[in-house]
Amino acid sequence: MGYFIHSYLGYHYSGVVKTVGTDVTDLATGTGVFGFLQYEPSQTQGALAEYITVKRKDCAVKPATVSYELAAASGTESLTALQALRDYGGLVGKGQFVLINGSAGGVGSAAI
Repeated sequence: MGYFIHSYLGYHYSGVVKTVGTDVTDLATGTGVFGFLQYEPSQTQGALAEYITVKRKDCAVKPATVSYELAAASGTESLTALQALRDYGGLVGKGQFVLINGSAGGVGSAAI
């Protein structure tokens, strides 16, 4: 008989803060947050577990007008769009224009 090792999938998450570390001063228990686990070879998936532990820099406060489902689904797409426009495209100022081709997907929708 083999052993079954619990493995949880998923990189995107949203939820409510259960406890905070002693160095965290800008989040409180009960705050809605969202984010995604870093894509690193040493990082395992696990965002679909009932509870996860994340670093403060890896989560954001969820806006009250956004559902938990939408917040969890938007992390990677939104960050990819931001990096493409700001970091690679140099588009940060008023009056700049960009053609967003293929805007029906998650990244294109976030870019718009």
